[in-house]
This record gives sequence, C-alpha cells and structure tokens, in this order.
Amino acid sequence: MPRAWLINPFRDYADRVVGSFRFGQDQKTRDFIESVLATAERSKRQIEPGKKSWRAQLGHEDIVSVVDENGDWAYDSIRPYTAERMTASSRFVKNGRVNPVGIAYWYCATDPETAVAEMRPWQGAVLTVAELKATRNLRFVDCGDTHPIAADSDLERYVWDSISEAFSRSVAPGTFDVDYVPTQMLAEAFRMKGFDGIQYKSHLGEGINVVVFDLSAFALGKRQLWTAKRVSYELECHGDEMQEC
Repeated sequence: MPRAWLINPFRDYADRVVGSFRFGQDQKTRDFIESVLATAERSKRQIEPGKKSWRAQLGHEDIVSVVDENGDWAYDSIRPYTAERMTASSRFVKNGRVNPVGIAYWYCATDPETAVAEMRPWQGAVLTVAELKATRNLRFVDCGDTHPIAADSDLERYVWDSISEAFSRSVAPGTFDVDYVPTQMLAEAFRMKGFDGIQYKSHLGEGINVVVFDLSAFALGKRQLWTAKRVSYELECHGDEMQEC
C-alpha cells in the first residue's frame, strides 16, 4: 500500500458502519458510498436473457418408499428439494454477505460445481442443485474483480481491490452478523442505483458467485441431486518454531 494512503478508505468506512454510524449515516460514510457509486459503472457486467446460473442447498426431500406394481415395497428413494424450497424466500432468509435478515436475494454461481462448493459440503453430503435462467437482461456490479476495470487513479483501484476482498473472502464459522454490514450496505446502494445484482469471485470453486436482487429476474429450472464424493484441503504451516508448554 502506498505510504500516502495511511488509512484504507474501505476499512475506514467498514469500521464506522460496524461500530459508530449505520442507519443514521455520517457524512464520511455517505461520501464514501457516493464515490463508489460514481465509479461502479466502470465495473458493470451484463447477463442476457436465458443465461444459466446454478443454486445449491444442502439436503433433499425426506426418504420415500417406492412400491412395485403389486403395491409392495421395492426400494427407498430420495428426491431433490421442491421448487418452492429452492426458491429464495424472505420467510427463511438469514443474514448473508449481501442481504440483511428478512430480505431475500438469489445466491447462485456460474457453474454447478462452484454453487455446491459454496455450501461447504462434507464428504458424503447430499445436495439439491437447481438450474436458474435469467428472464431479462441484467446489469451487475463486478465486486470480485473478475474482469479488469479501467480505474482513473491508483487510489480508486485500491478501493475496489478492498471491496473485492470484502465480498470474496471466505466467511469463518464464528462470523457475527454485524460483520456483514459493510457489504450489505454497498449492495443496497447498488440496488438503489438501478443495478440488478453483483458478482464476485469464489474462493471455494473455479466459477463466479452471482447475487440477484429481484427474485423475478430468474426462473427456476430442473433440479438434481449431487453427492460430495471427496473433500480435500491444502494446508500450510505458519512459522518454523514449535511453542513449548
């Protein structure tokens, strides 16, 4: 980071909205959001009608018994979740990286493998994967730096790199709801500006994560069951010395 930028503008904004001002935004917060909105057009992406995305959920419908032509038990079967269960709903939605509790958005990915990986399945886990199709042309803000954008200055580039990192980084299991506030507020500002959603890099899959604000912008297609056959980790030891008791 250049020495002239002693304060990360995004981190300064995030610290304020988490710990000081949120609903009643102070002037510095408003100025930061306005500066991001002013440059958001340079990171605009589009999805054309009919373009496919994929949504995954851990689990499946309850086991059902299948009978033969005589009405006798033949075998047990599991089915994908229903279309209703795979549709985003404000009744069940919790706090997320992009949405606050009670406001439902479509969370999906550009390929089914990434959608499944984002669920962090364990080995042997069964998931329902649904195909989604865009019902109209959609305008997105690229919050994951999945394509280079033309920034007017190094500072602008630095701010968008920080936004990219905030949206893309993996969320720890013990994450507090308040930690989502900075990205939720930016996403809502993009929505009010007229964008249909955001996209950002996945650190768990090879594809791109996509979030759509308007639930009618996607039509749910076929649903399939997937099983996590293998889960692997790449580990690295930090430091060379072992601490003695």
